[in-house]
Amino acid sequence: MDRAARLRKRGSLQARDRQTISKATGERLFSVPNFLELIQTNNNTINNKRGSVIIYGNRNNKKLIRAGNLDGLVELLTADEGDTQPAYVETFVATHSYFVDSQSLMTRLMERFYDSEDGRVIDVFKKWMTFYFEDFTEENAIFFNMFLSDLGSKGFEAHADDLRSVFRVQGEAYRKRLTQEEVDAEKERAALAVSEDITHRVPDLEDDDHDPADIARQMTLIEERLYKEISLREFLQLAWSKKDGKEKAKKLTRLINRFNAVSFWAASAILTCDHSSKKRSKMLSLFIQVADACLNLQNFQSAMQLYSTLNLTPIERLEKEWNSLPKKVSQMYERLKEFFESGGNFKRYRETLAKVEAPAIPVLSFILSDLTMIEENKSSIKIKVSEGSGIQGGSAIPGSGGSGIQAEGGSGIQGGGDGGSGSGIQAGDGSGIQAGGGSGIQGGGEEEEEESELVHFEKMSMIYNTLSQLKKCGNVAYPRDDHDNGGDHNENGEKRERDKKANKASTAREELVKMLTDLPRLSEKELYDLKNDTKKKVKDLKKALKASRKK
Repeated sequence: MDRAARLRKRGSLQARDRQTISKATGERLFSVPNFLELIQTNNNTINNKRGSVIIYGNRNNKKLIRAGNLDGLVELLTADEGDTQPAYVETFVATHSYFVDSQSLMTRLMERFYDSEDGRVIDVFKKWMTFYFEDFTEENAIFFNMFLSDLGSKGFEAHADDLRSVFRVQGEAYRKRLTQEEVDAEKERAALAVSEDITHRVPDLEDDDHDPADIARQMTLIEERLYKEISLREFLQLAWSKKDGKEKAKKLTRLINRFNAVSFWAASAILTCDHSSKKRSKMLSLFIQVADACLNLQNFQSAMQLYSTLNLTPIERLEKEWNSLPKKVSQMYERLKEFFESGGNFKRYRETLAKVEAPAIPVLSFILSDLTMIEENKSSIKIKVSEGSGIQGGSAIPGSGGSGIQAEGGSGIQGGGDGGSGSGIQAGDGSGIQAGGGSGIQGGGEEEEEESELVHFEKMSMIYNTLSQLKKCGNVAYPRDDHDNGGDHNENGEKRERDKKANKASTAREELVKMLTDLPRLSEKELYDLKNDTKKKVKDLKKALKASRKK
C-alpha cells in the first residue's frame, strides 16, 4: 500500500466522527477541529526526497515554509537560498527545542555532513554555537567533541579545526556569563537582606537633584544591559510563566519583576517627597519629563514603566498636584497617553516600533503577550482543498508525478491516530499547520511503518519574528562615556575629573545609578495606604537619615 493510499485510509477512518463535508463555491470544505492551516494546495509544494516533506506557501509574494517533517527541515538547512525563507537557519536553531532535542539534531546534522560532505553543515554548527552555546554543554559537549575527533580522523581536519575554534571562543564567553550571573545572584540576595526600616525603602530623591534627561539616560543604559543578558531561549515555550520559571528564565523573570519595581519606585518618590502638594507636584513633573526623555531615546520600556506609575490610583488621585503642572509638562503627559493608547492593539506604539532604527528598547510586556497569543490560541480552522487537486506526494511539482491526498467522498486530511488529540496551537494570524499532540498530516497504517509528524514551522517563524524585535532594536548600542553607570576612571585608572565640582557630579551620578539599580520603594499596599501623617513621618525620618550620613 503506497503512502497516499495509507493516508486516504486513515482519513476515511477518522472522517466519520471528526469531519463534515460541505460544498461551497466549487470547493470541498473540511471543518476539522483544532487543525491549524488554511491550505490551498495550488499555492503549496511538497518535496519528497529521501523521505523528506516540505510544504511551501507564499505571503506578501515571499516564499514561506509552512510545515515539514524533520528530515525535510534539516535538508533545508543546507539548501540554496531560493529554496528557503529569510532567516531560515536562525529560526530553526533558535526554536528547534519545540520539535527535536539538541543531541538528536546534532546527530542529524552529522549524518547530513557525512552523506553530502556539504560545508554548509559546518556553517550551521558555527551559527548554532555562536548564538546558543548553552546547547553545547555537559553531555552534548562530549558528544560534539567526539564528532570533531571523528571529522579529523576521516580527513576533514580543516572543518574540525574551524569548529574547535568557534567552540573554544564561545565556550569561554559562556563561562564568563555564568560567573557574572553568580555575582549578580549574590548581589540580589544581599539586597533582599536589607532592613525592613522604611527609611531604607524610600527613594532619597529630590526634584532638583538630577536632570530628567540624565535619569532617563541611566535608566536606558540599565534596561539595555538587562535585555542583552537574556538568552532568546528564555522566551520559548512560555518558560517564564511556568512553576520553574525562576530557574529556566532567570534573567527574563528578573526583567519582568523590574517593571513593577520601577513603577513603585517612582510612585514612592512622588508620594513621600514632602508633606506639601507643591513639592509633590514638582516630583510628579520630574517623572513625566523623565518618561518623555525616555520616549525621545526610544526607550519604550522605561517610558511604559513610568506611564504605569502615573496611572496608579495613589498617583491619579493627586488632583491638586496634577492641576499645578506647567503647561509644557501637561503636554508631555498627553503625548505619553497618545503613544501608549491601547486602541488597535497599541497601534501607535507598534507602528513606531516597526519603523524604528536601533538603538531602541521595546516594551517587554507586549512581546510576552504576543508570544502567549501564538502559543496558546487553539481556535478551530477550516481547510480548503481545490477540486481535483489535493496535496501531492512523490513530486516537487503540484499535480505531477505520484498520487496525492484527494478530498474524495467522506475522506480527507486527518491528523493523528486513534488516540490522537487533534489539538494544536493557533498562530496569531490564523495560519499554520499542526505539528504536535498526536495530530498533523500523518501517514502509516495498521501494518505499515508510521510516518513522522509534520513540524508546524510557520509557528516557529512567528515566534522568531516576534523575538526579532529584540535583535533589531539592539543591533546598535546606546553611546556611553566613562561616567555612565558609575564609571569615572580613564585608561590609566586615574580620576578623569579632578576639580571639586566634577567630583561632586560624578558622585551624584553614582548614587543615581545605585538607586536605579536597587530601586528602593514602598510595597503596593503601603502606597495605597499612605496618609498625610505617614508622609510627614517619612519626611522626618529621611531628614534624620541625611543628618546621620553627613555626621
